[in-house]
Amino acid sequence: MVTQSGSNQLHGAGFEFLRNSALDARNFFDQKALPTDPRIPPFRRNQFGGSLGGPIKKDKMFLFGNYEGFRHSLGLSNVAFVPDNDARQGMMPCNVIPAVDRPPNCTPNTPNLPVRVPRLDSRMLPFMRL
Repeated sequence: MVTQSGSNQLHGAGFEFLRNSALDARNFFDQKALPTDPRIPPFRRNQFGGSLGGPIKKDKMFLFGNYEGFRHSLGLSNVAFVPDNDARQGMMPCNVIPAVDRPPNCTPNTPNLPVRVPRLDSRMLPFMRL
């Protein structure tokens, strides 16, 4: 038994999925221009497409095509810590993380006093490279 794989009529469909920043909440790490600024970075995501099928030669040849598109635009805040030479050697200044309890030899009056960060066990290094 053989069934016909096409039709002598033109058929098609289209779709569009939209997401934007109108209903999004503010990311905790987004930087505001002013503390009272309610704006959030712009965000737009469009996923769209369509399909179209129909006859090339009646009852003999058929054509079907499909297209899908994706457009994405997102504004992000990028907050990064760039270590200096002292930090790369494990010497961190006392005021790097003010929310954590400071060591007894580091007071706010001595902000440049280095704090040694303990070295990792050398047996753990192969696991950290995974």
